[in-house]
Amino acid sequence: MNQYKLSDIAMQIVIHSFLKGKKQSDKHMKQELADIYKKIDIVGIDNSELRNPLNLDESVFIFREREIPLTGQEMITGEYLIFDYCGHNEDMFIKQFNSINELEEEIIGGGGITNTFTTYQIAFVSGKVRHYNITFTNGSDCQEYDFVKGVHDALPEWNYEEERPGFELFEITNVKIHWLD
Repeated sequence: MNQYKLSDIAMQIVIHSFLKGKKQSDKHMKQELADIYKKIDIVGIDNSELRNPLNLDESVFIFREREIPLTGQEMITGEYLIFDYCGHNEDMFIKQFNSINELEEEIIGGGGITNTFTTYQIAFVSGKVRHYNITFTNGSDCQEYDFVKGVHDALPEWNYEEERPGFELFEITNVKIHWLD
């Protein structure tokens, strides 16, 4: 199974998320990398030694930063990885999957990129970012749409009419992933 240096993966994460579309100075890059090393929790059977022990207690329901940040020199194992970030409470994970199908299920599932609380999901295949688009069928009008983060985010329990009068209801069904590269 292939291994990748955390610093290489983290650099790609920063470029494709926190600094995407922004001027990328060395200072900002270093700040973002330090933040990742302090917060990231790495999940997967082949990466158990990289788990943040503070997040293993099932009786605690908040994400916790590491007591000792990672260095970036750690090796992450896995052919199929995802960076999963929730900006709402700053949960930050790299998760390992056994197959492309498992990776796709993570992205298009209920806790995936279509979830309001999921800010970023960056897929890695063989250590490289793999870009994708999402389409879905709107259950309200049976039309297929390209998913646009921030426009089509949905939670099944969200009452759109009470919360956002006049807002178009998108009932997200039949979610599909389309790999771009």
